Amino acid sequence: MQDIVLYLSCCLSCFIVITMLLGFMDDRYCRTIKRKSVYIGVKICFVFGIAAVNLSNNAFYNFTMWLLFVALCAFFLYYDHFDKPLKRVLECEALIFLIAICESLGVVVADWLLIYLKIEIPSQVMQSCIETAFSKIILIFLYYMAVNRLMKKTELPFTRQQYVFNVVIILYSLIDIIVIADNMARRPDNYLLVLNLGCIVLAALYLLYFIKVVYEKQYLKYELKTIEKQAEM
Repeated sequence: MQDIVLYLSCCLSCFIVITMLLGFMDDRYCRTIKRKSVYIGVKICFVFGIAAVNLSNNAFYNFTMWLLFVALCAFFLYYDHFDKPLKRVLECEALIFLIAICESLGVVVADWLLIYLKIEIPSQVMQSCIETAFSKIILIFLYYMAVNRLMKKTELPFTRQQYVFNVVIILYSLIDIIVIADNMARRPDNYLLVLNLGCIVLAALYLLYFIKVVYEKQYLKYELKTIEKQAEM
């Protein structure tokens, strides 16, 4: 059971990162293939494949797989009318390096918090799940608050409401993870807690994405109305 939980935790981790990478490419480049099913299939295959490599605990193989995945997607599945393929690949490889740094930061903060709050989780698998969930929440927050905006081609304003909503969602998610970690310390065999962790991370990912899309649509509608008024004048 512990091996299954660990593998599913790796799958969730890979799903979050791959979703961010492909979302970034969708925002910045054009899709080579129009069929959405191709991109969904690529995402599923790489999620399960990279998760299997992660279980080997070999950092070299793991990072090589990520570099290969990013290069293949950026080169074959996307294109840009103005930039060369090499530049596109290098931009995406730089993003995966930033993601790796954010994840490492999240693991360090998670371990520090557990020590500071005197929460000792006897199960190593549960400890790994807590670190994965915490690092992914930190990654999601940093991605939508900073990384995505710095590397995006279009200049869209980031409103005060967006900052407030993002911070509230992330703080709520982190507090939930700490509460679950405390419960894991007392009930290390309750795997429903791991399921709860996964739901928290996925909810944070899609809530922040939904907020971003809503505000971008509102801004574009405002710009369109402004252009229409200028045309009428």
